[in-house]
Amino acid sequence: MREVQEPQLADTPEIIQSPVVGKRSSPCPLLFPKQSHPLSRTDRVFWSTGKTDIPSFACSPWDFYEKFCKLRSGSILVLCNDKSAVRVLKPLDVLSADEHVPIRHQNFVDICESYLYERQVLAITEFVGYSLEDNLQCGICPSEPEIAYIISQVLVGIRFIWSRKLSHARISARNVFVSPNGDEVKIDPTDFPSNDGQSSANMDCLKTLMLRMMHETSETLNKLLVEACSFEALNFMAATSWASPDELCDVSLAM
Repeated sequence: MREVQEPQLADTPEIIQSPVVGKRSSPCPLLFPKQSHPLSRTDRVFWSTGKTDIPSFACSPWDFYEKFCKLRSGSILVLCNDKSAVRVLKPLDVLSADEHVPIRHQNFVDICESYLYERQVLAITEFVGYSLEDNLQCGICPSEPEIAYIISQVLVGIRFIWSRKLSHARISARNVFVSPNGDEVKIDPTDFPSNDGQSSANMDCLKTLMLRMMHETSETLNKLLVEACSFEALNFMAATSWASPDELCDVSLAM
């Protein structure tokens, strides 16, 4: 297994142009440089998918994967034996693979397989891209259309959890992933909710996620009234305090 230094996100041209951090009104790199104005939509389509069986093995994943590099999150990028695909290896905070409920849906990261190795459950997942938190830490300031698109896709995933009565997932910038060209927005279902309330059970998580992408906080929310923030954005954030996922679909996200 070779040791490889983690790639710096700022060196990834498709995602990051410069590490400038500033107000939303300041010039800074977009999240989707090739698709700067993605369509914001909250699909009402229910996908005919749900729980899925994940292959589980009681052996070492290193018999089948090669370490590529370690990410800041602690996960490891790995190469398949035939070097044809990149996957992510990460430990699960469970005692057995059966404790985790995998979700098969377009807005959730796919779990390919799991391994019980050295008294730890390790998951092999698809590699979507970097998390929102990674991008934001490197100075990315999503435009309002980008924020609307990301929130709409996360909301599709939340509605799916509610409709199927599945275990709730954590919803935060650290476990929402966006592909480099912006065509995929996926929630990592292996990141379990903590006690901070940021889960799909509480719609306020969407307000927190929006503020994080705006580089704002609840304390500075009132200042947004006089800054470059649309009425639709403020209206949607206010609705998260009372609306269900289905009701939020009727609140405009055309920011």
